[in-house]
Amino acid sequence: MRKRYIVVCLIIFLSVIIPKSVQPIMIPINDGIYYDDIERTDNFEELCKLVEFHCCPLEYEIDVTDCSEMSAYWEWYLENEGYNVMFAWSTHIVGSNHMWLLVETDRGYIPIETAWGQHAAILEEPFYSENYFEGYTCDTIYELIKVFGISEVDWWNL
Repeated sequence: MRKRYIVVCLIIFLSVIIPKSVQPIMIPINDGIYYDDIERTDNFEELCKLVEFHCCPLEYEIDVTDCSEMSAYWEWYLENEGYNVMFAWSTHIVGSNHMWLLVETDRGYIPIETAWGQHAAILEEPFYSENYFEGYTCDTIYELIKVFGISEVDWWNL
């Protein structure tokens, strides 16, 4: 709790003293941070349970909460559950830009399709093509924002 208080005070202080033109992008994801004291995991079976039973608070809607916002939400959720998650995107899946996640597990990187309504789907062989491992990746949402802009991933503002 003390860490969160210090982070919030620092953000307020910096927003007052730094001119708007040089302020960094601050991403107010729910409580303002990714948890930094999470025990890391790569357990595939636990990942399956998390994805099966968790329901995203957003409904999938093309050009509103599409694959990029849904991927950003699920990345936030799974990172805070202890998983190492990467964003991936390509035009090889649906013929236009499409985004999904690659989650590091004890079985290797597993693709997760996030454009399934309020749920996500773990794709296991033979139900995905090698196209899920071709294309581009980013390790964090901060890197992703530099590529696509904040309006493509800002699920917390919807």
